[in-house]
Amino acid sequence: MGNRLLEQAIRDKIKLSDGKKFQQIFWDIMILRYSDLQTPRMQHDLGNDGYSLKEKVFFACYAPEFLKYDNVDTKQKISEDYKAFCNNWKNKSSFEKWIFVTKDNLMGTPHQSIVDLNTNGDGVVKENWGLEQIVKEALCLENAAVVRIFDLSDSYLVNAINEEKDFGIIAEIFEFIFSDKIPPIDTGLIKKSENYTELTKKISLNFSGKELESTREMIIRNWQHKTLVGKYVEDETSRNPGRVNALIDKIQSDFRNAKGAKHHDTPIDSVKIIEDLAKEYLAKDKQSNPDYVAGARAIVLYFFELCFLGKKTKQENAVSEKLF
Repeated sequence: MGNRLLEQAIRDKIKLSDGKKFQQIFWDIMILRYSDLQTPRMQHDLGNDGYSLKEKVFFACYAPEFLKYDNVDTKQKISEDYKAFCNNWKNKSSFEKWIFVTKDNLMGTPHQSIVDLNTNGDGVVKENWGLEQIVKEALCLENAAVVRIFDLSDSYLVNAINEEKDFGIIAEIFEFIFSDKIPPIDTGLIKKSENYTELTKKISLNFSGKELESTREMIIRNWQHKTLVGKYVEDETSRNPGRVNALIDKIQSDFRNAKGAKHHDTPIDSVKIIEDLAKEYLAKDKQSNPDYVAGARAIVLYFFELCFLGKKTKQENAVSEKLF
């Protein structure tokens, strides 16, 4: 279940509950989460608000009438409840975890009290389950159970069912795209490519840190497009080499302008340069189309790989042709 309206309703109900009402909500959730949960009588529970012998977990609930927890009172309650647990329950079964349950997420002094308790070395792990954890536990239940426990209208159940259905449809569409429209990336094929070794060196010369990692990921994701770009450029070169040369000159000029550099043989540094150049080569109505963006990005990466922009490796410099 992942309906946003239902999740918000759960949060609101928990925040507004107190005392016995909060305790009952918690029990209703945990009985469905722990099949052997034992719940006590409301009075004279001796610090017991439920436990599971199977999971070796013991719960102590605290939900005052006011919305915000008072640090002093909460710290005292933690101390009292854990003392009651030690005096009345700890030695009756091999409990491994004691959980202090609240309708808000404890911070500051109360949270530190839980931390301090964990240093006493008695073999029991102490935790606080606040609002977020209770919501998480509730969201593990069936939609119908949540609607019943939190006394919600049936419209929440209908919305949850509709959202699950729509999510399933969207997931199905994505699966179709991934399986039928986008072939899986063959990293082995990339490594066997003619320019792989030099390209690896070239990337390291032009990028560093997070930018280096982002560039590697970009090249892998766009490898299929880049291969198609190479085929197109080869065909165009054989028909009209002047157009290809003009394109190279244009990309180099745009790169120098983007970098504020005097020469195109300078480190690129930022992946944003590649993204900006790619966007420059698309009509405005295509700049938000992922297919066109991927194609334009692949064109820039192709000319980067062929050393027309960015810092070159030693081997690339050695084979560069000097006409003047």
